[in-house]
Amino acid sequence: MCQLCEKPGHTAKICRLNKSSIKEPVANIATASQFHDNKNWVVYSRASHHVTADLNNLSLYTEYGGLEKIAVGGGTSLSINHIGFSIISTTNKPLKLTNVLHVPVMNRNLISISKFCKTNNVFVEFFPFHFLVKDSSMGAPLVRSLNRNGLYELPRCMSHLSMITTTFLSVKTSFDVWHRRLGHPSSEILTFMLKFFGLPSIASNKAFSCNSCACNESHKLPFGQSTLSSTKHLQLLYTDVWGPAQISFVEGFRYYVIYIDHFTKYIWFFLMKHNSDVYLLLPIFKALVKKAFNTSITCIYSDNGGKYQKMSKYLATHGISHLTTPPYTLELNGAAERRHKHIVETGLTLLHHASMPLKFWSHAFQVAVYPINKLPTPLLNLKSPFEILFETPPNYSKLKVFGCLCYPWLKPYNKHKLQPKSKPCVFLRYSINQSAYKCFDHESQRIFVSRHVMFQEHIFPFTSAKTQTTSRQAMIEEFNALVKNQTWVLVPPSSKQTVIGCKWVFKIKRKPDGSIDRYKARLVAKGFHQREGIDYTDTLIPVIKPTTIKIVLSIALSYGWPIQLSRPKFRAMTGVCLYTTKEYSTSSGGTRTNVQLVNAETPTKRWIQVYKDTSDIAYTSLYESIKVKVSHQQLDVNNAFLQGTLSEEVYMAQPTGFLDKDKPFHVCKLHKAIYGLK
Repeated sequence: MCQLCEKPGHTAKICRLNKSSIKEPVANIATASQFHDNKNWVVYSRASHHVTADLNNLSLYTEYGGLEKIAVGGGTSLSINHIGFSIISTTNKPLKLTNVLHVPVMNRNLISISKFCKTNNVFVEFFPFHFLVKDSSMGAPLVRSLNRNGLYELPRCMSHLSMITTTFLSVKTSFDVWHRRLGHPSSEILTFMLKFFGLPSIASNKAFSCNSCACNESHKLPFGQSTLSSTKHLQLLYTDVWGPAQISFVEGFRYYVIYIDHFTKYIWFFLMKHNSDVYLLLPIFKALVKKAFNTSITCIYSDNGGKYQKMSKYLATHGISHLTTPPYTLELNGAAERRHKHIVETGLTLLHHASMPLKFWSHAFQVAVYPINKLPTPLLNLKSPFEILFETPPNYSKLKVFGCLCYPWLKPYNKHKLQPKSKPCVFLRYSINQSAYKCFDHESQRIFVSRHVMFQEHIFPFTSAKTQTTSRQAMIEEFNALVKNQTWVLVPPSSKQTVIGCKWVFKIKRKPDGSIDRYKARLVAKGFHQREGIDYTDTLIPVIKPTTIKIVLSIALSYGWPIQLSRPKFRAMTGVCLYTTKEYSTSSGGTRTNVQLVNAETPTKRWIQVYKDTSDIAYTSLYESIKVKVSHQQLDVNNAFLQGTLSEEVYMAQPTGFLDKDKPFHVCKLHKAIYGLK
């Protein structure tokens, strides 16, 4: 194997390369006669720039406008005509040559090793007879070339690739054709591709435009900062209508309109029953501004809805400018839209915290505006709109928690002097025109306005009302069951009686998915007040272990004893018993059992043949599986304790909340057992 050309059949001593190297040395000096002798790229470690003598080696170039020159051996300076870009293709990745200087009088194409390695993230390894260009990240070789005539040159075929590219570049295409070829990319992306990949294009001074892109890639333009400005309060007002709400209170409000001062950010809030009422409220608001601030409204900014178009004539008559947003451009009225968001979110939060129904939304939204106007905002250097508008700090002492329990002074509303002076109410909102509070009486569905109100801000009546409603209904159902089963009779108390107390115990029954099924209430006697030998004798545990049930059922089935059924399907049949008789073998290898259902009230009998090798299991014991064609369901017996009759005399106080009005001091003499008794 030759060590020079790496070919078999000869040694380095007789290699043709070795013979050619015996020629007289030739100095690499740039002369005009040598200009087209060699077009290969020479890897040169002392070169500071890439240099080429042939302009066709550049994929993309431009005229050089600088004053710098190339310094060569002997102190000679050479002029630079162009500067450009070239690509050397390899099997792995293209190698780029950037900022290549075109010097026509050079006799070699030089590659600066430092620039070449930095640009392509590669490194070069030199050997006596060849060199390698390797990738810096992976270490994989990209180019291998030989040392020819003492110069490290890239293979001629690689330099020819640049020539092929140059030939291809001779056929140039217009910018718009490339735009269509590449799938209508943006001008920035297309310009980058033309420069980076050296795609041939015809320079054009005309502004590029594509009709297809304009028609099918149209979108909303970005919104810049608003140019509207004001120098004093009430000079410019934003306005907008919110609604309709699907739920309304007794007043029937379904909309509201807001007016926002651009200078102070103060909000005026008005409820409306109809969308068109905004036209009726404008004169009222204009008069309010004139009277309170002794100034006139100069300009109003709104959307272009029909409700505001009707006001154009009124506004023009009173010298008020009316600015509107373009159609379907709510973003330009962003000040009003953001206030809607703030008011609605705050109002719904107040309703949720107080557990109040959504029908009170109008009151919650109005209460929300009250503190919003008094909260500091970064837009006003952490001052509140109230302070900027009225030039005085706000007073927060009047603020109360929405939906809390309150006791207004109701003496002016009483019909006679013996009525209570107050009653529990719910704080609803602040009075707009008065220094007072509006309180809602849930019982009479009436709203009272009073200045003299006592608040309990940690109690929310609607939260308690929800719990009380569900609990009360469960208590009523339990009490009616106790009365229906004649659990007790009311008797006068005596000194010889030991009266035990009782209490209500509540529990929530949930479905398998975790949702609420129903609310349970059980009246539980305080059995720890009972005395042994007087109120009770022996105590029993009414709970049976599952193991005991399985053993009893297995023994009964083995001996054919009757088993009382407790199944929903047989609740209407009294005394239904299950018997097992003879078993027979079947052709399929299973067994057949005759099952007899007997009704104790009627002499009728039913025989059912079932098979152990079927799949619908309805009843299972520990050792046997008798398959009856009825669905398996869970059985829950209500008021099971009421089936036990008491032999002792036990007296209990009347249940809380169900005191007999005619016999309030009587006690309950129990006839049947209830929860909690020993």
